[in-house]
Amino acid sequence: MSWWSRIHIRHLLYGVLLGFSVSLTSSSVANFLQARRRKRLEANFEPRPIELRSDEILSGVTGLIGNTPLIRINSLSNALGVEILGKAEFLNPGAASRIALLYAVWFGCSNYDPRKLILVLLSVIDDAETAGLLHPYTGSRIFEGTVGSTGISIATIARARGYDVTIIMPDDVAEEKVKALHALGADVERVRPTSIVDKNQYVVSAELAFTRYNRLMAKLFQNVARQRALEFGRRSHSDRPHLAQAPSSMVVSITGDEVNSDDLLSKPRGFFADQFENRSNHDAHYEETGPEIWRQTNGSVDAFVSGAGTGGTVAGVGRYLKSRKDEIIVAISDPEGSGLYNKIKHGVMFDYKESEGTKRRHQVDTVVEGIGINRLTGNVSLALPILNDAFRITDAEAVAMSRYLVQHDGLFLGSSSACNLVACVKLARKMEWKAGQTIVTILYSSSIGDVMYTEKRGRYGPASSLPFTMKNRNGEEKLADKNSPAKVVEIDIVEKFFSARVQSRGVANLDDTETIFCSRTSVVTQARLGRPFPSLPLPNMVQVNGGISLDKILSEDHDAIEDTLDSTMANRWDEENTDKPVAEGYCIECEDQPALIFCEDCTDAYCDVCFAAQHRKGSRKSHKTKPVQGTQKPAQNSLETAEKKTKDGDMEVVDDDDSSEEWEEPMADPSQPSAPQPATGSTVGEWFVERAKHIPVRLNLGDRKFLRLLEAALSVSEYTDKIDTLSFGQSKAKRIVAQIKELCAIMSGLLLSADYKAGQELFQDRDFQANEEFYQTVFELGRRHKIMNPDKMRTTYGKLIYLLQDSQAPEIKELLGFTCVKPITTVYSILKENDALDILRDDLINAATQEITSQGRSRREIQREIQKKERAIEALSSRYQRRGASQETLRQCLYSIGDNHAFLRVNRDPCERMIQYLKDYFHPTQAKDPKRSLAIRSGKGGARLSHDHSKQYAYVIQSLTLWRGILHDMFHLWSLAEEDLLSDSISYRLRDTGQGLNRVQASPKTSRLMHTILHNAQKSVGFWVGSSVIHMGDHNVPNALLFIDKYTQIYRILLPICNTLAQIPQLVADKPALRSYIEDDFGSTENLIREILVDFFRHAFDGSGADNFYDAGSCIDGRLTSAWNWCSTLEKKRFFPVFLLTGFVGFDGDW
Repeated sequence: MSWWSRIHIRHLLYGVLLGFSVSLTSSSVANFLQARRRKRLEANFEPRPIELRSDEILSGVTGLIGNTPLIRINSLSNALGVEILGKAEFLNPGAASRIALLYAVWFGCSNYDPRKLILVLLSVIDDAETAGLLHPYTGSRIFEGTVGSTGISIATIARARGYDVTIIMPDDVAEEKVKALHALGADVERVRPTSIVDKNQYVVSAELAFTRYNRLMAKLFQNVARQRALEFGRRSHSDRPHLAQAPSSMVVSITGDEVNSDDLLSKPRGFFADQFENRSNHDAHYEETGPEIWRQTNGSVDAFVSGAGTGGTVAGVGRYLKSRKDEIIVAISDPEGSGLYNKIKHGVMFDYKESEGTKRRHQVDTVVEGIGINRLTGNVSLALPILNDAFRITDAEAVAMSRYLVQHDGLFLGSSSACNLVACVKLARKMEWKAGQTIVTILYSSSIGDVMYTEKRGRYGPASSLPFTMKNRNGEEKLADKNSPAKVVEIDIVEKFFSARVQSRGVANLDDTETIFCSRTSVVTQARLGRPFPSLPLPNMVQVNGGISLDKILSEDHDAIEDTLDSTMANRWDEENTDKPVAEGYCIECEDQPALIFCEDCTDAYCDVCFAAQHRKGSRKSHKTKPVQGTQKPAQNSLETAEKKTKDGDMEVVDDDDSSEEWEEPMADPSQPSAPQPATGSTVGEWFVERAKHIPVRLNLGDRKFLRLLEAALSVSEYTDKIDTLSFGQSKAKRIVAQIKELCAIMSGLLLSADYKAGQELFQDRDFQANEEFYQTVFELGRRHKIMNPDKMRTTYGKLIYLLQDSQAPEIKELLGFTCVKPITTVYSILKENDALDILRDDLINAATQEITSQGRSRREIQREIQKKERAIEALSSRYQRRGASQETLRQCLYSIGDNHAFLRVNRDPCERMIQYLKDYFHPTQAKDPKRSLAIRSGKGGARLSHDHSKQYAYVIQSLTLWRGILHDMFHLWSLAEEDLLSDSISYRLRDTGQGLNRVQASPKTSRLMHTILHNAQKSVGFWVGSSVIHMGDHNVPNALLFIDKYTQIYRILLPICNTLAQIPQLVADKPALRSYIEDDFGSTENLIREILVDFFRHAFDGSGADNFYDAGSCIDGRLTSAWNWCSTLEKKRFFPVFLLTGFVGFDGDW
């Protein structure tokens, strides 16, 4: 080896050794620095002691009872300056295990309340076993009706105690809850859902159903859970498979005797838990939850806030805390639609047993599950004496709070827990508390699925990611990037959360920057659902779909937010939009009419219509009033008139039982109903001008050609069959667009076949958007033709109006590229456009538009009237013709007004004739003999009301008077109904109303005019018998279309009766044999007419006709329902042959 090779090897070895030495030195330095940092951290770190639940071996899942922590909600506490603590009930057994957490995350069970599992259900089961109603490991089965939370708890605990479980729940709750129940081994029976305010809710009418069961052998059971429990308890006990599973120590009866077959045969096996009425619910919270809170806060609690579902939590905890410290404020958080807020604030509830008029606000549904109720349960009754306050929480507030807590506190809470925290904020603001006060609330549930499920229900979409400001711990504001998504920190649920928080018995201090309940499992959940993790909003500026922001929740103006509804609720079918304060000088109820009357007792100002509606009966009738400053004193209202008549010996106002579920208040700008038509020869003034605004123009020959195209296309279209269905395939928006384009294509093809040249000019480019005007015109012709001729398009108009209703949705307009709707062409619009309105003020217009009838006139007189009318038409058309308004156009306008008079003669005049029959044949207060008495008694002859003769007389005449007023303004009502139906700001909900799927939609403009017509009718008769509730936008009358259809049928009832009564004298005069028949069977012609009238006035106005007691009665719509019910029984009447002899063919025939 050469010398230079040896030198090279030596240098190489030196390099390796040097590198190794440097590496060791660097590692040593790094270790030294790391150790130094660790020592510094340990010097500043003071570990928080964690008190374990117990170091003993626990007996099953029930051994994990209690000691859930109080969690300080840092973001809210820092913002308000008071301590807001949440009792983490979701950390009880079931939630405190990996499996249950996976249920919460995987299945989205957002309202799972394990406290019921631990305390309430254990108490219920223990008490039932003590009473001998349950026997473990004998095949006994527990039944309960629930929306899922209690069901999951029951399913968990019952298996551990040796029982089977059957859960009755609505079929519209989250499907994930059903999966969770099945996984826990429960049998699930799903029933038709009902609203939170519905008296037929799956559990609400349990007590009533049980009473009826005892009397009617379960025929009228309303609560399915209780019925199934009793049926199961009556089954044979020959099979006892559970005995083989029971340990020997458990095969002992409650008294200590051994179980034998004879003993088992006598023991009930079905048990209804009845969480709403069971006193064990209250006792469990009084003995466990209340003392825990007192101990954990060292008695420093100043307020307790809780929702009320069954009422057990707020009753038990509140009563215990009050017993220890009477100054504690106990308040409830009540979601929309629940009646507890009203009960505490105003002394009334939304309850069907209460008379109409005592309800102060609308009844609505809510997305909040688990809390809220519309009746006084046994547990809620225990809480009433100790409740100090209540707060109504809107859906928007609950959802905003839920999302806010995710971002600021890392807490995924369900809607009910969010409601409680919103109430805490409102209470703190209302009391103006400073530092040192403590508010404790209940955190029922925790799940990341809450936001997703709410969006799935279609109530709120993802919140807009607006910029916002927030404060860090040092109080410094920092601006968040509006484009940054919500951060998902992957923290293992069990290890991280339970080791640091769950086992603590004190107040757990959650850091603002921590995000909990988000694990790898949550990410997998998002992926399985096929949706990204939602971006969640933060205050202060952010809003939910442009609605209520959390800045409002934290604002100083507590009164302004207490009853605020989210602006998005304008799209809800059964609520009014109250997102803006009432303008000064306007009615507090309808908010769109000038206030005329100030009620000194209510301290509110009303318009005359709303004042009469709210102060018609009861103690409100005696409220003192004064005119609003700057207005004239209102005329004497119907209340004063009624009171005066009562004092003079006339009848008093009677309120019959009615099943009103919603009290629709007027909400939009309506016109007043038109006055009676001026007499011929008198000055007409503005009467025709106002009426012409709602009279459509008659179709000409060219219009009718397009009308035939539309009717042909609608007759073959399957629009409603494909749209109004519960389909989960193609999105509804895409289905709507496809069906509208299909209909337009059909019309295009028909036009092309009818007029090839015109069709080629219109559709050569096959562009729907380019032919927007054509489609609008054709659709408008159909609508105009239907209003002028209610008998036409009876099977196609509904299809047309629903198609146009869908086309008004913004997303549909965007997809279509054009709008299908344009205003109806009216007489007023044509004349105003051509500056010819003066023709409507000409006194000659009365003669030019009068309806000429042949009754009681000679042919010569009729001919003279016709010539007079034609001369008037020619004179007016020549006098006011001008450019754009030819004589033919003016004639069309005059003929259209004449068509309206013809409509009134056929539809309104039968009401006048029936009123006259009533006055001619019956005395208002006295009946000369029983055959002339109109008295009815509930249960007799199918009647549901009890009225003496005078009361029934008044009830009939006021009903006919109201119908007359409705038909007099039918064109006006129809115009407003189409505005409501085709509004792009009022959406509908597809709902099973008991008569199939219907579009349930609010109709504010139609409702307002109807209330005005009703008010005028009440003033005209001077008093009112029965209810004045108008169903509109509920399950009885889902929308304005069905409302219009209902009242355009009145003439079909009254006109055949009037025609029969008018033909009876002539029938007797012409045919002696028929006169003999009538005299033998009825005594005389007068007796026959009176018998028909007596039967009609009795039983066409007796409150009958509905499937159940709650959907008819004396309400406005129930009166018409009773009349139709009478029509269906006509063929059973002994005078039915007389109807046939006069040419009667049915109430749907031509007259």
